Amino acid sequence: MALASTGLFSALPSQTILKEPEIKALDYCQKEARFGFGSKSPTWSTHAILLKTTIHHSVIIHLLIAASLAEVASYTPEHQRSMLNTADNHYELGRKLLEEVLDKEEPDPLVVIASFWFLYLHQRRWHSGRRICYAELSKWMRNYLRRRPLHHELSLAYPYSYAGKHEADESTALPPDKRAIVARLIIWLFWADTQASLVGGGLMAQEVAHSLSSGGMISLHETSRSALQLYWDKDYPEEELGDDLQNAAALELVHHTWVLVQEINQHASNAPMDPETTQSIDDRLDLLHDRYPICSVFRLADARTVLRSRLLANADWAVANFYSIRIYNFRCSMTNKMRPFFPDRDADTISLPSGIRKAVSSLTDVLKKSLATGDRQQIDRLQWPLVWAGLETTDPPTQDWILAKLTNPIAQKVVAVVFQEQMNGMRVSMQRMGEICQTECQHFEGISSPVGTPML
Repeated sequence: MALASTGLFSALPSQTILKEPEIKALDYCQKEARFGFGSKSPTWSTHAILLKTTIHHSVIIHLLIAASLAEVASYTPEHQRSMLNTADNHYELGRKLLEEVLDKEEPDPLVVIASFWFLYLHQRRWHSGRRICYAELSKWMRNYLRRRPLHHELSLAYPYSYAGKHEADESTALPPDKRAIVARLIIWLFWADTQASLVGGGLMAQEVAHSLSSGGMISLHETSRSALQLYWDKDYPEEELGDDLQNAAALELVHHTWVLVQEINQHASNAPMDPETTQSIDDRLDLLHDRYPICSVFRLADARTVLRSRLLANADWAVANFYSIRIYNFRCSMTNKMRPFFPDRDADTISLPSGIRKAVSSLTDVLKKSLATGDRQQIDRLQWPLVWAGLETTDPPTQDWILAKLTNPIAQKVVAVVFQEQMNGMRVSMQRMGEICQTECQHFEGISSPVGTPML
């Protein structure tokens, strides 16, 4: 079936011929897909920019179709097998084309980073058939950034300016609108890679964090924030601009939380962490909590509103991450004295520091409010907080609720195993947590081979 000559499809190479499932997947991507990450209107989103700027590259076409088919298959089980078979073919073609792109002396940075992004979106759906192993993707991204340190270049880029939005500057040789979209994808991949440290990922995030100071990480994020307005320019609706400004504080907090998670990741392999590092993380969390306008994000997350707007959903995500870090930091600094665990809810107050008890309670409250809407995207974004809430939950109904909300099968199985082992009266150490993760990943690969490692 030849593609129509309007909209997205008119940008595809003239020789491109796709079948009905592929057309439906691309149409879904254009009109609805947010891939459990961005929450903007699809019309004015980051993915809309990628569709307009990169779809004429064959590598992007194939990886985008693979990711879109995997996404659609995740909620249409009746057509899942045929969709995944088609996705497999596009993944294989896209991966081969990306290898060819990377063999070039100076590949287009946007095409490379966008390809990595669509590879990530494809592999993150655990039911995908053939896909890249997450550890391999993380290594691939790290190696490219060592070859072309875009993260460093973009952290030094000139400030946002309408006047020269299509003019390259000396720091990156990229025009500001292209800089901003590349920076945004690097930020998103950093967030994703940070979460994957327990399942073989984290190499790309480690490279970015190691290369940049804390100020550089903030600067990179600031560069990324102008992507939509710079690209759409005067066509960008005022209500969308207002929406960006309204959500800025929540998304800033999201970024700060992942930067702190990566800092903990650097020390987690040697757990328990030294008390100075643990206290430093706690102190920085306290400063974040009290800093304006971020302090307002916590008030928004406290709202008892049943329907969660984009603003409230982003606040929920940010605050859930914040409380999760309290628990993660505690777990990584846990000495044998802190390990006793009492399945009885009241008895566990004996061994759990009051600050962590409050974090667990607040996190569980935010998760239940935010996920009560049944929004599929919010469930995707809150998988990581669900894991850490689950590790400290002693209430059986809440444990069952968390397991039901963990749609990532690796995460679900890991938390279930931790539940069972902690019934013996001792918290699972981070070393043991890593062993459980690796065991479940290997088991998953064994029953669904060939498959990669889902993000935890």
